[in-house]
Amino acid sequence: MAKDPIQSVFQKLERDLGKVSSKQNAENVHRFRSSARRLETLLEELLPKQKRAHHKLLRALGRIRKRAGKLRDLDVQLAALRSLKIPQEPRRKSQLMNSLIELRAEHEKKLRKALNKEAVREIRRRLKRAAKEVKSCSPITKPAARRIASSSSGYG
Repeated sequence: MAKDPIQSVFQKLERDLGKVSSKQNAENVHRFRSSARRLETLLEELLPKQKRAHHKLLRALGRIRKRAGKLRDLDVQLAALRSLKIPQEPRRKSQLMNSLIELRAEHEKKLRKALNKEAVREIRRRLKRAAKEVKSCSPITKPAARRIASSSSGYG
């Protein structure tokens, strides 16, 4: 039996939430943001008239996704700067790198604070509840949701 792509979105987000809460490296942050955005789109497609519980889940994910976004921006900037060759003044490049690394550390600390055990537990609880409700939703809305869920995610 084929795995339900809609339910796999919930499972991936839960797995990515666990990874980003334990280690905020560039890949974990990117995967969490992608999974959270995919789930947000999926819920909006399946359940256009959101219940209060879904709204709370999306708001909590949105706050964390926003914090993770600042970290992601810095990761991208650092990667671009690392690939940049500046033979004239290497000291300026290293100063900028150090400033970006310090700024990343500050944002990582804020993200870690937002991902405390209680917040992660609450999001997981809401995810499980939403997954059950989505499973029982109308089959008419599912084809579009399956297209969103099965769109290439870039990771397994």
